[in-house]
Amino acid sequence: MTVTFVAPRLSRLADHAGAYLCLFALEERHPLAGIVGAVDWRLHGHLSRLVIRGFLTGKVGEELLVPLGSRLPFPFLLVLGIGPRAALTAARCEESLRRMFEAADRLGGADLVVALPGRPERITDPAEAMERLLAAHDAAGRGRRIAIVEPSAAQKAMLPVLERHRLKESMPAT
Repeated sequence: MTVTFVAPRLSRLADHAGAYLCLFALEERHPLAGIVGAVDWRLHGHLSRLVIRGFLTGKVGEELLVPLGSRLPFPFLLVLGIGPRAALTAARCEESLRRMFEAADRLGGADLVVALPGRPERITDPAEAMERLLAAHDAAGRGRRIAIVEPSAAQKAMLPVLERHRLKESMPAT
């Protein structure tokens, strides 16, 4: 797996054209925050309308694939439900990330641009979010390119976790 980072600005996402954008939705109805809110703005409130109509609920297991046309540089937006904010545990995050990898496999193994579960809302710790991503990837057992949407401070917290994982993976078995 190749991991890169991208700043949470719409202008920076264009560097990853052709990948699938993956976002996670909480179950509670609330204003969409961070990069999720910016994507909703670029989509002229389409995600907000889906929430208001009850089509996008954020319940665990929910998967929504939205064609993006020319509004963003991605062919599709994949939205996965992660349940209520209060129940967002490390295990729930890891399971949601495994579902993301399974969905990406069903979509042809596309590269991904991902705002990790709970990170746009600042519910989860950056280093822990990276640990959950790596564990889910290892369970899925597939290589791919992933760009993680995070501000620079969170990127700095995630890098040591990523480096430890890379070192562990490169060590020969004894």
